[in-house]
Amino acid sequence: MPGYIQTEEAALVIWFADHAAGVSTHDARAGLSAGEIAQAGEDAASVAHAVNGRSLYESKKQEFTAYKDILLYAPLNTPLPGTPAPPVVGALGLGALAACVARARQRAERIKARPDTRRPDTEQSSMCSGLTAPT
Repeated sequence: MPGYIQTEEAALVIWFADHAAGVSTHDARAGLSAGEIAQAGEDAASVAHAVNGRSLYESKKQEFTAYKDILLYAPLNTPLPGTPAPPVVGALGLGALAACVARARQRAERIKARPDTRRPDTEQSSMCSGLTAPT
C-alpha cells in the first residue's frame, strides 16, 4: 500500500492522529479488536513523540551550536551565555511499540479489505482517513 500512509513526517503525525480517531470512532465495525484500536492510539502518540522530539533536538542543536561558537570563537571579553538546557521530550506511553508504520499498514490493509469499506457511502470509509491513494 505505498502512497497511502504519508512519508513526510509532519503529515505522518496528522495521518496517525486521524487514523486513530477514525478506528476509535468506528470501533469494532472496522474489524479490529479492542487491543488493535488501543494500539492505533498508542502508535499515534509514539509517532508524535518521535517526530516532535526530533524537531526539539534539532532546535536545541542549533542553539548549542551558537553557544559552542561563542565559547570557542567569540572575540575577547564576550560574555559567556548559560549552557543551553537539553530538550524535554517526555516519555513514551507504556503501550508504545516499535514499527508503528508497518503496524498501521497492516491495520489499513485489513480495513480496506473489508467489503463494507469499499463503498464510499459507508461509515467505515471515513475511518480509513488518508488510506486512499493521493491524487
